[in-house]
Amino acid sequence: VDTSKEMLDVLNIHVISSISTTTIKQMVFELYDYNNNVCGICCAVPFVYDVESIKYGTDINEALKKIYSEVYEVAKEIQNNRNIPIIATGHLYANDLEGRLSNSNSSIKTDDGTRILDVLGNIGNVKTEVFMENFDYVALGHIHYTTRVSKKENIRYSGSPFVLGFDECNLPHYVLDVDINTNKDLSKKIIVNKAEVPV
Repeated sequence: VDTSKEMLDVLNIHVISSISTTTIKQMVFELYDYNNNVCGICCAVPFVYDVESIKYGTDINEALKKIYSEVYEVAKEIQNNRNIPIIATGHLYANDLEGRLSNSNSSIKTDDGTRILDVLGNIGNVKTEVFMENFDYVALGHIHYTTRVSKKENIRYSGSPFVLGFDECNLPHYVLDVDINTNKDLSKKIIVNKAEVPV
């Protein structure tokens, strides 16, 4: 992926492939709307392998919390008191999910032979506190269905918009439309609408 990074940058596509080859500052960048106005700041944290997390801490939660804290500090500097949201991403398996995969002790096999809980090392034991309360929205990837984390409106998996395994054939798939209101005077900060993808 790194080999095509420069070409993708020209197309305004940011690729953050590994925490080993990317600095904290490179993970944080501004987002632009169709009129080329800054509409947000993205903290793009890639999948973190156990061996990569060691320089941030021996415990995966401790390491990830440090990483998210550091990208947030960079994002705050870039935000510079502008009224724009700070959005974090992550590729991991968080605790306390709603729905299909919420039972972390599950050993049920799916139709294509993989475990219901798709976990690599300790990355499947990530606590909600890792993301702190500072991010306006946390967009996560790793599992294929739509769910909130710890019932929080602003920490979610969008899931895949299409079927990736035989066991998912009868599951609804969605695209999330997320509206983030940065006006602190309004009580409803996050509005998420789910559009179901037709099969």
